[in-house]
Amino acid sequence: MDYRKRLTVGWARRDTLAVIVITVTVAFLVGAAILGIALGTQTTDIAAQFEPTYAITENPEADNEAVPLVLAETVIGERTYTVVGLPEESQSLELRDQTVTLPAPEPEVLASAEVTPQLRSRAELPIKSRPPHPLFSDRWLVTDVQTAQSLSEVQTIGLDPSPSPNAAPLVGALQFFIEGSEELVGVLRVSALAAAVLVTITVYSVIQITIRERRQDIGVLRATGASPRVIVAIFAGRALLMTALGTALGYAIGLILVRSVINAATFLGVTTTLGARITPTAVELLAPAFAAFLIVGMLAGALAGWRTVRVDPGNLAQNGEESGFVSLNTTFIDWRTLVPATATLTVFMCFFFVLAGVVGAVGPLANTGQQTITEPGTPNPVASDVPVSYARALQNQGAAVSPEIILFELHAGNAILTRGVNFTAYREFTGLKLDEGQFPGEEHEALIGNDLAQSSGIAVGDTLVLGGSTTPAVSRVDITGRYEGEGIEDDQLLVSLSTARTLTNVQTDAVNLVRTRGLPTTEASQSTIIVTDAAPARSDGTRGVQLTLRNPGFQDATRSLTVELGEQTQTIAVSVPSQQSRESFVGFERVERTQPRLRAGSFETQLRFGASQFDGVETSGGTRLSVSVPETVPVGSEPVVRVTQSGEPQPNAIIRYGNGSVETNDKGVARVPFSRTGNVTLSLQANGTQIQQRVQVRDNESRPVGITASVDPAQPSIFTRPTAIITLSNRWAFERSETVRVTAPGVDRQQSVRLAPGGEEQLTVQLPQRPAGEYRVTAEVNKQSENVTYRVQGDERLGAALAQSGRYTAGGGITQAIQVVFSNIEVLIAAIIFLLVVMTLGSSTAAFTRAIQTTKQEIGIYRATGASPISIILQVASDAIKVGVVATSGAILLAMVFIEALLSLGALRAFGIVLSPQYTVSTIAIAGSAGLALAVVSAVVASSVLVRGPPANLFKTRANARTEESRWDDTSHSGARWLSACRNHRSCAIVPRAAAILE
Repeated sequence: MDYRKRLTVGWARRDTLAVIVITVTVAFLVGAAILGIALGTQTTDIAAQFEPTYAITENPEADNEAVPLVLAETVIGERTYTVVGLPEESQSLELRDQTVTLPAPEPEVLASAEVTPQLRSRAELPIKSRPPHPLFSDRWLVTDVQTAQSLSEVQTIGLDPSPSPNAAPLVGALQFFIEGSEELVGVLRVSALAAAVLVTITVYSVIQITIRERRQDIGVLRATGASPRVIVAIFAGRALLMTALGTALGYAIGLILVRSVINAATFLGVTTTLGARITPTAVELLAPAFAAFLIVGMLAGALAGWRTVRVDPGNLAQNGEESGFVSLNTTFIDWRTLVPATATLTVFMCFFFVLAGVVGAVGPLANTGQQTITEPGTPNPVASDVPVSYARALQNQGAAVSPEIILFELHAGNAILTRGVNFTAYREFTGLKLDEGQFPGEEHEALIGNDLAQSSGIAVGDTLVLGGSTTPAVSRVDITGRYEGEGIEDDQLLVSLSTARTLTNVQTDAVNLVRTRGLPTTEASQSTIIVTDAAPARSDGTRGVQLTLRNPGFQDATRSLTVELGEQTQTIAVSVPSQQSRESFVGFERVERTQPRLRAGSFETQLRFGASQFDGVETSGGTRLSVSVPETVPVGSEPVVRVTQSGEPQPNAIIRYGNGSVETNDKGVARVPFSRTGNVTLSLQANGTQIQQRVQVRDNESRPVGITASVDPAQPSIFTRPTAIITLSNRWAFERSETVRVTAPGVDRQQSVRLAPGGEEQLTVQLPQRPAGEYRVTAEVNKQSENVTYRVQGDERLGAALAQSGRYTAGGGITQAIQVVFSNIEVLIAAIIFLLVVMTLGSSTAAFTRAIQTTKQEIGIYRATGASPISIILQVASDAIKVGVVATSGAILLAMVFIEALLSLGALRAFGIVLSPQYTVSTIAIAGSAGLALAVVSAVVASSVLVRGPPANLFKTRANARTEESRWDDTSHSGARWLSACRNHRSCAIVPRAAAILE
């Protein structure tokens, strides 16, 4: 083999180690890229069902296809409302699988789907009702464009079917994941850059050592006419060959390692859907990276060769040493090791701090003091619907709770993780602190985290127009405050729950998840079945009580229920399916016509038992015979008088008044004339029962509308949405049109009704779920009002049972709450850490092996003079500590500078979250300790391989290794032979000490 071939392919052990360094580096990059791209592909597939068709643009004039909308604000009473101005001609939007038609506005009129009090806005515009619309919140007021432009805070937007990349999609989930995946790929490109730097330094260092050992060969080549270009080409080819081999091996090993991690996760029971596949995206990332590795490797070899050819050929024949470093009392490790060691540890520190940033981001959610409740059987929290009443039940037990909705939004082309919250509950749960502005007071206001504000440029006082997350929608929020949170909390936009429901498909009075802390666990076995109502009933001739049971839990439940009626007690076993209601009859031996107290579980009420109460399953109670007539009537009127018995119309009842009488019809109704002023006594007789009612007849008396109010069920539970029943009756001989206003906690509804002469209309209003307590419903008509009070029953023992009936996850739901964004995050981080450790150990071991190889004859002399392998290893460890302290310190500083540069460029961001490490004392201490430990372990591993064999092997050189005469045998040669061999080596300074030891 000639010199050129020997210089190109004649590899020593240190060259093999260089290939190993490149291999593990490429394996790390391949593994991280495959896992990261698999994560991005998976999350994009999850959101593929939310593909957008339209987007919200803020410059609709530039696009004739865009449907223009004008957003504005107006104040009604004490509240601020959003107004949307629409084109007068009705517009239709093709939204994937549905056609949505925008409502036709009425000029100079505000229309809302929520019945608003009959007030004019401060702009003096009348308010009317409208049907709900899928794109706009029910509280939004719809009008025409011109009217909206006359109001305050005017902003023009458009719904564009062919939007620009920076427009906010009308359905943002898919685009959120696409942008987030691209950000993740950007982070992986940075990883490729770090790997390329490591490959460059490694190859350059190895080629330099090769050149130093082959100086005589290079001198011969130069003396025999080889040009500098040939020498440079030889070492460039050598470096290219090493890099190519390392890249090929790294690609294969990277795939094997990723599959091993995924298989291990499956074996250990960790759910994972990540795959180890090479996708087109992975090829687009890895192919340029591999090409870059080959180029930088070749350039590193060429640079090292170029430095050699600049030296005079006569000097190359000498075995002199170049020294650019000052030795600081190390024995076996040359300080030239600082360059590759620092380079390797710098890459390690960069990944360490970034991973620490990831752990810091999700760490607060992984707090073992927190739990997350989601609906079981759902693939991810976005598909989960948990009743808000769960949060109220837990709060009643003294637990800290935060009901939340997860949203995926985009602003100016950037992914923004958004969360719908109850601001008061969220503030108490997380300890959120404001750095600027104020907490939201209305549902269209929002808060922004410090990290998100910095990375997105959104500031307090800005107004954001948002598209829907998982459903087509348009919303607008005002940023009222900027807050500081822990970890991922700091990277979010917080909006109200009502705004979040507008932007997603979460059901009314539901959320995606409930986070809780301090949840009682002693009642975990408590059933989720509760009693919501009770009424007198008869079954097979037996008198008793009909109970209405409800199971608000997510699982079927059974319960042993004790029912007390007066002094009698019955125990029954009941079963109710999940989220359903059932009725159960409980019979009693003695049921008197009294008003005994009923207790069933935590439900308590007082039942009224009468003769007819047992004829049906459920009756309303009351007196046996009753009459409905105004207390005061105008003279000359003929109001309708209604007679009922036990709540049912009583036909053929005789009503006597003064000198006359009338008989009720089949509806229990009759008209009674009042021809003179004064007091008139009505006498009613039916079925042998007689009652009397006094009526005052006055001049100029108004004709009031009859109004009654009730709540069904009369004593709802905290998991029941009761219904207010308002009954209006027209007692007069002409048609009436009235406006009814119903108010209750969380309800303010107004509706127009038309009453025929003598007619009756019933208005039902569904009331929201409320915590345990007493509440009032008020119905108002023409300054008349009717009040009814109802009590919500609570069961303090149900909180833990309800929580555990859902998918109950300890640790704050890190695998649940952000699973849809960081699906399989445990497997992903574990795989990256595993690959990082392998890469760093391999690289640093190779670096120290190269250093120790250059001093192996010094080690041989120490061994020849009696030093044991353990003492050699300890001395190497001591040297490694000295070099490692300097290398680790430099690596930490370089990593900080590099990371801060990447943060300033926005390169360390994935799925809307900035991977910003916190350089705390503990983090830096851990990083320094890990770096130093890696240096020491690598040096010990490298020296252990070297000192295991006979000392004679340490004196073999390239010249004498091929001859039998140069074979050393430590059992047949004296110490003088060792010293003689040493005299031709550069380490002759050790000879006097070795000779002294031998003498």
